Amino acid sequence: MHISSAENFVDSGMFVSCLCAQVGFNVAMSMLSLKTKPPHLSEEQRQYNWEHGRIDYLGEDSFDNILQQLDAKLATPPSE
Repeated sequence: MHISSAENFVDSGMFVSCLCAQVGFNVAMSMLSLKTKPPHLSEEQRQYNWEHGRIDYLGEDSFDNILQQLDAKLATPPSE
């Protein structure tokens, strides 16, 4: 019986080792955080992006920032 090199690769456990290494690399890359700030956009550009589905969920349009703005607006008495 002839065993192909691919079967040898799987049978030898090398496949599992390589798979684990790749998964480890992917997990490490997914946890990588870039410390660069996106360029500052004008209010008009941010609104345009928002209206076209390009929301900056991690920056100025993050949930925390939106919540802070809502809290500030609700804490201010309405002007007449």
